[in-house]
Amino acid sequence: MPGTLFVDAGSFVDGNSSVRNDALSLHRPIGFNMLQRLKPAALVPGSTELAGGPTQFLAEARNSNLPYVATNWATKREDLVIPGVLEKTVETEKGLLTIAFLGVIDPSLQNNIHFL
Repeated sequence: MPGTLFVDAGSFVDGNSSVRNDALSLHRPIGFNMLQRLKPAALVPGSTELAGGPTQFLAEARNSNLPYVATNWATKREDLVIPGVLEKTVETEKGLLTIAFLGVIDPSLQNNIHFL
């Protein structure tokens, strides 16, 4: 539908495996593939996306070319940086409209996942 933007607040993909101990779900690629086909404007990582840690998650997200955003994402590692804000411009009946997307991950995730 023209002018429609898809956004998601996290935990869209599967996290840990329900059949393999200490492994990520085999269904994760399907979730990332579905997100890619939805052509999202902005996504926020949730606990299931981060189940394997930020390095694993960002490799999957970048491989799928997905626009993740998290305003409170803090890291000193350049390879783990994601945008704090994303802007998208859409055409409306009144002209172009620019929308800024901010995402906030659950602060407890930063305490449980090593971002440094």
